[in-house]
Amino acid sequence: MRLNLVLAVTLMSIPMALVQGAEKKKLQIGIKKRVDNCPIKSRKGDVLNMHYTGKLEDGTEFDSSIPRNQPFTFTLGTGQVIKGWDQGLLGMCEGEKRKLVIPSELGECYRNLICSSDIKHFNIKYFSTLNEKLKLDL
Repeated sequence: MRLNLVLAVTLMSIPMALVQGAEKKKLQIGIKKRVDNCPIKSRKGDVLNMHYTGKLEDGTEFDSSIPRNQPFTFTLGTGQVIKGWDQGLLGMCEGEKRKLVIPSELGECYRNLICSSDIKHFNIKYFSTLNEKLKLDL
């Protein structure tokens, strides 16, 4: 009887340990620089133009648009970038700077260069929404 009780308590505690160990880390969005006037915020389908620097958790830089002197351009929310960017850059203003800390589930296989379970840190400066500029030029 006592053995059955110990066995039952042990079996009940195993799922709790699995659940606690399986907690997923969440995307962290830090705003490093706000802008005063923000008439247009980034949204799904916008073509964004921005500079970024990507680092691993240990501080090792693995990619940056800055040395290339060419901002990175992509369409937000369409899977052209890692999921952490598609989620973390929504609602961003032109001129704003953000720091994204992206868990591995939202950042694996970044541009086929870094395919690991490492957490990635990105410093990002948003320059412009190209499709909004095109609308203004028409």
